[in-house]
Amino acid sequence: MKTPGRGSTGGLRGRKRHLYEGGIRVPGLVRWPGRVTAGTVSAEPVIGSDFFATLLAAAGVRVPKDRVLDGVNVLPVLTGTATAVERQRPLYWRLLMAPQMKSALRDGDWKLLADERLEVFELYNLREDERETTDLR
Repeated sequence: MKTPGRGSTGGLRGRKRHLYEGGIRVPGLVRWPGRVTAGTVSAEPVIGSDFFATLLAAAGVRVPKDRVLDGVNVLPVLTGTATAVERQRPLYWRLLMAPQMKSALRDGDWKLLADERLEVFELYNLREDERETTDLR
């Protein structure tokens, strides 16, 4: 889906300032010779808070037991020792300037969107419906 002056969302619903996949899904690049194999591709969802946990792990820094990080270490996926990470909590986005849906939760293949007042919801299975065309609610 190409919008003049706004780039392509690769056919995904939404664009910037939307919590649909077309607004939040972006490619990430990692280069770490000797640790990350060139050409490695992963579809594992990663969110900004995962970078801190991953950088700590890459530097060999242990998180104190009395601290809880919002993100998870995705280094095993990057280095090829795992294909997915185990999350204790769903991914969460809150975007008050979004035109309609202001919050989104993703847990595995499932994604729930909500308006600001938590009165309107949309539910999608991203494995079955990557373009978020069929609300399962």
